[in-house]
Amino acid sequence: QRLYFPLMLNTGLRVTPMRLLDWEKNSFLQERYLRFPAKGKYAGKWRTVPLNDFSIHMLMNHPRKEGETKVFHEVKSKSTVDTAWKRFKKDTGFSYTPHNLRSNYATHFMRNGGELWKLMRIMGWTDYSTAQIYLAFSPEFIEGDRNRVQFDDKPEKSDPAEDRNIV
Repeated sequence: QRLYFPLMLNTGLRVTPMRLLDWEKNSFLQERYLRFPAKGKYAGKWRTVPLNDFSIHMLMNHPRKEGETKVFHEVKSKSTVDTAWKRFKKDTGFSYTPHNLRSNYATHFMRNGGELWKLMRIMGWTDYSTAQIYLAFSPEFIEGDRNRVQFDDKPEKSDPAEDRNIV
């Protein structure tokens, strides 16, 4: 269970898909992503969740129980997850819920230059209002973009040849 929550944090997955993760139904170590049946608007299609290098490394080193296809064979139910989460919170001092890991993933994905439409596909969201619920941006994050667009009334000297190309 030591891999369960760090893998949730690194993939943005919900508790149930993590619990049902199957070695046989996912060629994730070679493909570098997980695939799950989509729900809602995308029912009948697959949702693709990329695996970062940390996740691949952790999965490659995760012990497999002989004859067991589930990655987390010891996680039998939601109550098992709840018990493990209480232990995880105690060990790490983390004070939120497992679902907060999805919000954390989404926020860091965007802070590190990810594109919103890709995040929406990874997370299984169909509209922007859901993204607004999950994404939390601090003033420091916004501060980094405050000069992204700036029109200066005193432009630096430029090459006269370039000036002729201005529309």
